[in-house]
Order: sequence, then structure tokens, then C-alpha cells
Amino acid sequence: MIHEKTLGSEHGRLADVLNGLATLYFQQERTNEAETLFKRALAIKEKASGLRNLESGTILGNLGELYRLEGRFKEAEPLLARALDAVEGIWGSEDIRIATPLNNLAGVYADLGRLREAIAFTARVVVITEKVLGPEHPDLANSLSNLGELYRRERRFSEAEPLLRRALAISEKVFGPAHPAVATMLNNLAELQQDEGHYLEAEDLLTRTASIYEKALGADDPRVGLTFNNLAALHFAQCHWNLAESFWQKSTDIIIRRSKNSRVVRTARSNGGPSEPGRLGFEFRNLVKASYRSAQGNSAEINKTSARLFVTAQWSLGSEAAESLAKMAARGARGTRGFLPWFGSSKISPRLGGGGMTRAPLLSRWRRVSATLRPKLPTWIVWRQSTRT
Repeated sequence: MIHEKTLGSEHGRLADVLNGLATLYFQQERTNEAETLFKRALAIKEKASGLRNLESGTILGNLGELYRLEGRFKEAEPLLARALDAVEGIWGSEDIRIATPLNNLAGVYADLGRLREAIAFTARVVVITEKVLGPEHPDLANSLSNLGELYRRERRFSEAEPLLRRALAISEKVFGPAHPAVATMLNNLAELQQDEGHYLEAEDLLTRTASIYEKALGADDPRVGLTFNNLAALHFAQCHWNLAESFWQKSTDIIIRRSKNSRVVRTARSNGGPSEPGRLGFEFRNLVKASYRSAQGNSAEINKTSARLFVTAQWSLGSEAAESLAKMAARGARGTRGFLPWFGSSKISPRLGGGGMTRAPLLSRWRRVSATLRPKLPTWIVWRQSTRT
């Protein structure tokens, strides 16, 4: 590295270069390389000027966010706490520039299930943002939505609803009714309505969400798929098996089409949600559950469903869906009389033509074995995706 040869291996400016390169690697999903460079940059800054300075706080925050988005929440929390301490010591407790580190730390507390701490930090963000940026700023809408979502998770619905509705009203006023930012607020309000048992309003809100995302971002955008997933979960909660099956099929199809076009997002979402490969495995399991309940013991429909689901699994990006299939089949082999064929320890090819058995023999084997099994479903948690900014 030119800067290292010129400046030496412990120069402060080298740390800045390393932090910038690590950030680029992180954006390129080269997380192992990014982590190494963040750690090295942090060590240089710590040795040169300690940790309570803006540069060290920035690096601490970057490394903490990397850990958070990788699901390493316990490692992320102390780093983000130190980052907040560093920048708050410089700018004070009411400066708008501490809103981001406050929000990041609140996100980790939420991920860890420490909701009271998450609420306390998010409430601080709301106060600072409204005081500095005003009552109709889009950043305030995001903070209000985050706080409302945390109250929803604590089942404090009466406190959550006015916050979520105010966030929606601000977004509609600032961006207009057909902006993706509005769709995000609609989605979060829909979750609250579903939790309160207001299914019709929740469905209306999610339908509008999907329409906005699809028109603004395209039919294959991940957010369209997330909304279809949420609609599926809503209908599943009401025992509307056919509709649940339809929406989960749509959501998995979007990920598969993106996979074929090499547009799939492999890293976790910025709000701590799963990557698309991770979502595919989860949504595929829910699709299986809804599909066989929809078939209602009709052997002809079960065979058709079995064949279709197998093809869906084979077209998955990675091994998540195929491994899900094998795990469910294993439950059947252990005596629960599941509906999926057991392939022993062999691994199902994650792509058609990707090695192993070809499509026709695999499909034939699937049909032959599944015909001997009765459709009895294990229980899975139905996952719904919230949107945290």
C-alpha cells in the first residue's frame, strides 16, 4: 500500500485510508477483509490519540454496524456504545450529529431484545431530531416510526399507533402518496393493525404498500417480495391458505428471479433483517406449510403441489431452501409422517443443472417418495418483516 510505505505503518492518516478502504469492502460484501481493516485502523487511532475523538468514534461505529448486520449483536453493542460516547463527548448530548450513533445503538438493543433501552435511546433521537430539524422533517418520520415499532413489539399499541400514523402523515406530506418512503410507513402501520386484529385495515395498508413499491421500484425489487411475505403471513393468520400460498409463492419467485439475474442481495439488510438467501429458506418453509394446508388432503393436488415446490427449492440461490426441504423430510423419516421425501444425507442441488442428479430423476424421485407420505405439517413460526430505518 502506497500510503503505508510513505507514512509508515502507524500514521494517523493511514488509519483514515484503511477506514475508507474497509468501508468500500463492506459495501462490496467483502466483510472479512473489511473487518480486518477496521480493526487495524482502530488500533492505529487508539495508539495515536485514544478513543474519545471523532475519527475513532467513526471507526468504532463502522465496525459495530458491520457486526450488527452480520448478526453479531453482542460484539456490536460495546463498540457502538463506545462510538456514541466518543462523539457525544465532542458534540454534546443534544447535537443532531449524535442521532445516528444513538439510533444505531438503539437498533442493537432492539436486536438483543433489550426493548426498554432501545426505546429510551430512540426517544432521545425523536426529541433531538424534532428540536433541530423541525416537526415535518423526514428524519423525524423515520425516528417516530422506529419508536412506534418498538412500542408495538412491547404490545403498547395505544402508544405505538399515534407515532406510526404521524410518521405516515409526515412522509405523505413531504414525498407525496406514492413514494417508497410512504410505503415503508404503511408497512409498519399494517403490522400494528394485524397485531391488534384489525385484519382488513392491515390488508388494505399492505396492498397499497406493494403497489407503491412495485410502481416505483419494479416488480422484482426485494421490498415488493417482503410485502408479499407480510401479506402471506396476514392471510395465514386468518387461515386463508390459498391466499397465503399465493403470496409466499410470489415472494419466493421474486428472489429466485433475482438469483437467476445475479441481482440477489446476499448481505443482511440495513435494518438488521435477513439476507435474501436467508429469507428464501424461511419463506420456502412457510410456502410449503400453506401449500399443503391449501391442498386439504386432496391427493391429486398434493402431488401437483409437491412437484411445484420441489422445482422452487431447486431454483433457490443457495442451499437454504434445499436444506429446509431435507430437514422437513427428516422429520417425516423420524416418524412424524411428513409429506416431503427423504434423501438421506445426500445434498440436493441448489440449482437446476448445478451438479448431482438432473431435474427429471430428482422430480421423479420426489413424486414417488412423497406419494407414500401423508401430508401432516410440523409447526413453524411465520416470519413477518418490519422496516426499521
